[in-house]
Amino acid sequence: MFADIQEFFNTAVKTSETSDRKSAVEHALRDVLMNLAIHDLVAVQKVVKLSMNLARKDLISAFFPVTLLVDVFDVKTLDFCESLFGFVEENVSVFKETHFFTPCKNSLLRMCNDLLRRLSRSQNTVFCGRILLFLANFFPFSERSGLNVVSE
Repeated sequence: MFADIQEFFNTAVKTSETSDRKSAVEHALRDVLMNLAIHDLVAVQKVVKLSMNLARKDLISAFFPVTLLVDVFDVKTLDFCESLFGFVEENVSVFKETHFFTPCKNSLLRMCNDLLRRLSRSQNTVFCGRILLFLANFFPFSERSGLNVVSE
């Protein structure tokens, strides 16, 4: 599939802008995810992994893999989200890469905060802890969003 997308970029009409081609690929990936893969955890992981590889090759925007994850986390049950979050934890090193970190950090923080808002602190303590540990691993110590600037 990766080769097909690369071929699309190479053979697309030369007058079309790169951003137009990126948008087309992103739209296709989002359609595949939401229409075909949304109910299958492994398929969701494969689509997101493919989007990470495409983003590394600059065939789609660097923040798009996180956008796909946010879309899935928004529409699925907490049990599915907990299973999918394991994939996010496994790929923390990918999201920390310089190519992904700057464009993705705010979206990942928002995604985690949205998940924490949906969870019960007393009934889902393990999942809440996993999310907080992920954020601690993801953000460097010098990151302003992780500092207690106003001493509260």
